[in-house]
Amino acid sequence: MSSGAALVLTIGTGNKERLEESLYTPLTKSIRDGEWREIVLLPSQATEEAAEVLRQRFPDLHINMYSLPSKNMENNADACFAHFNDVLGKLLKEYKREEILIDFTRGTKGMSAALVLAAVRHNIPQMRYIGGPRDKHGAVIPGKEEIANLDAVQATGRRLLDDARHLLRQGDFAAMPKLLSNLSNLPEGLRREGAMLLERAEFYGAWDRLAYGEAAELGKAFSEKSALHDAVDWTRKLADAVHG
Repeated sequence: MSSGAALVLTIGTGNKERLEESLYTPLTKSIRDGEWREIVLLPSQATEEAAEVLRQRFPDLHINMYSLPSKNMENNADACFAHFNDVLGKLLKEYKREEILIDFTRGTKGMSAALVLAAVRHNIPQMRYIGGPRDKHGAVIPGKEEIANLDAVQATGRRLLDDARHLLRQGDFAAMPKLLSNLSNLPEGLRREGAMLLERAEFYGAWDRLAYGEAAELGKAFSEKSALHDAVDWTRKLADAVHG
């Protein structure tokens, strides 16, 4: 991550008897792993005090806090999603998607799930989780914390291709090249699917413009076994009829 990046962290209660080890240590480890232009803390109303303690430990960093607006909201994943979705929307006015890193380690399961869903909704692929070997109680052993940086390109890529298929079904062929302009950033399998969708959009787009000859030429790229075979054959016949 660059020095112009933003780190977003959910803030949970941790183990109240071992608050330093269970909450502050992993959060501190995440904050120190990178150079941040901004830190965004997402506590519940019950964990605002803990978030404030964390903020005071880093007086030289620009730290903002966006608490859940209602009590007991931390267990309502849908309500958390609405709040986190708004926060990420504001961040995206200042940062590129690639400049935002989501850490969903601490917080209720509802908060963590909601933040991940909001990140995918905004096509933010970079996420982080702090784990490590665990003791007999299932807690990560203090001092053994490990940062796992995750790349959610499968989830964000699938969402992108779903949007492309929606445009294709709606007949908005001209919009697809712009939507799928960064296929090179996707895994190979998703790139192939995206390229196939673009081929279909170009074919249908030419047909929609009554450019039957162009459509017939574009259709040569499709296999004889393709579901579009009959459509391609029809454009050839239309092109022949137009040109006599």
